[in-house]
Amino acid sequence: MDLDLRPDTIQLLWKDPYPCRLPAGNALCGSDSEFPLTIANLQPSNVKDPVLTEWRLELELDMQADGQGELIALCSIDNAAGDQSAFYQEEGLRHGTNLIKFRIGGALLDRPVKLMLWNRGHRPYQITDLRLVRSSRSHPR
Repeated sequence: MDLDLRPDTIQLLWKDPYPCRLPAGNALCGSDSEFPLTIANLQPSNVKDPVLTEWRLELELDMQADGQGELIALCSIDNAAGDQSAFYQEEGLRHGTNLIKFRIGGALLDRPVKLMLWNRGHRPYQITDLRLVRSSRSHPR
């Protein structure tokens, strides 16, 4: 998923109608929506005998964020009962370039993943670049 290459794909998932400052291009802008972006049911890799899957999130953020909880990238996998997460990782985002890796292995490799942006600070921001890449490693034969 890449905002530069296929902006409509991501903008269909964007839940915050806050208008961008001009000129914005393909930017995603937000104000106070708590969860402006949720990508649910990211499917497991089709790599044979995987041992590790890594979801790599890269984004360029225009916000006076300091990584202390204003805007957060969140990755989770629900457990079978659906009441708690079997996997949960959150990373605070900073103004400028952000690169976050969510690494998943073991019994969780065959489970769908959910990735979200959480605007805990309810402050305006602009994302001018966003890319999500999945890499999977398999057991050597």
